[in-house]
Amino acid sequence: MQETSKNLIVINIASFIMSFSGLFAKWISLESYGIIFGRSLTALPVLCIVCFMFNIIKPIQTKRHMLIIAISSILITIHWVLFYMAIQLSSVAVGVIALLSYPLISSILEPLLTKTPYKIRCLIESSVLIISIALLSGHTINGDSIYFGIMLGLIAATCFALRNIIIKEIVNEYSPIWLMLIQIGVSVIILAPIGIVPLMAISAKDALLIAVAGIIVVALSHIMFIQSMKTLYATTVGIIASLQLVYAIIASWWFFNETLSINILLGGILILSVSIFEQIKGYKENTKLVS
Repeated sequence: MQETSKNLIVINIASFIMSFSGLFAKWISLESYGIIFGRSLTALPVLCIVCFMFNIIKPIQTKRHMLIIAISSILITIHWVLFYMAIQLSSVAVGVIALLSYPLISSILEPLLTKTPYKIRCLIESSVLIISIALLSGHTINGDSIYFGIMLGLIAATCFALRNIIIKEIVNEYSPIWLMLIQIGVSVIILAPIGIVPLMAISAKDALLIAVAGIIVVALSHIMFIQSMKTLYATTVGIIASLQLVYAIIASWWFFNETLSINILLGGILILSVSIFEQIKGYKENTKLVS
C-alpha cells in the first residue's frame, strides 16, 4: 500500500476519533475548564515520550517566537474551554457546527491581520455564516434558546482561527507535535489554579473518561493527524477533517438522543459546504503563488 493511501486511512481514523471530543463535555460531570485541565494533564506524558523518541525537541529560537507560542497557547486554551462550555450549554451538534466555522472566520480575519485586500468571496462567506447562525438560533432544547451556546462556540472558533493565523509564522521552524506539547503545557499552567481542586473530587468513571480524552482524543489523534499531512495536501486533510461534523452529529444522536431539527441540518450543511469551498479555493490560490 502506498504511503499516501496509508495516510488517507490514518487521517480518516484521526478525524473519526477527534469527532468524539465534544461528547466528553456531556459524558464527564465536571466544568469545562476542569475537563480541559485533566485531559491536558494526561496528554502531556504521551506527547513528551513522542518528542523524546523522535528527537523533535528544539529550543525556542527568538523572543518573538516565544511570544507567538505564548499567545497561541492562551488562545488554544480559551478555545478548548469555551468549546466544551458551548456544548454543555447547548448540544454537541451545535457546538461542533459553530466550531467548524473557523475556516470562514479565518478568511475574514486574515486579510485584516496581514493587511491584504478582501476578496468578494470573503463577503459572501461572511453572509453565509450569518445566515447559518440565524438558522442555528432557531433551534431550541427543551424549549430553551441555545443562543448563548452558539455565541460561545463562535468565540471558540475565533480563538482557534486566530491561533492558526498567528502560529503560521513559525510552524515550519518547529515540529507541530513539539509546538502542541508546549501549548498543552501552558494550558495546564493556566488552568491549574482553577482546575486542580475539582479534578481531585471526581469519580473513578470521570477520571477514566478524562484519561481517554487526553491520551486518545488529544494526543493519539493529533499525532495521527500530523503524520498524515506528510504526504497529503492541506486541502485534502481539511476536507476530511470537516467530516468530523457528520460523525459528531451522528454520535450525539446515538449516545444522547439529541434532536436533529431542520435548523441544525440546514445550518450544518451551509457551514460545512462553505468551509470545504474555502479550503479548496485557498489551496488553489496558494498553488498559483508557489508556481
